[in-house]
Amino acid sequence: LVVAICQELGLLYEQEKEKFFEFIEGTSDVEREAIEAELAKLEDEIDPAFEEET
Repeated sequence: LVVAICQELGLLYEQEKEKFFEFIEGTSDVEREAIEAELAKLEDEIDPAFEEET
């Protein structure tokens, strides 16, 4: 059950990430790079938590 929940959360995360990137397509390159750097930091924090659960 825990694995299924984590897989579902991972799927939702990927869907939201896609929506987010569609949203930022209208931003400037500098803004986009700053947002992507922040997102990468968040992914580094989130990914280990998913790996620990599975």
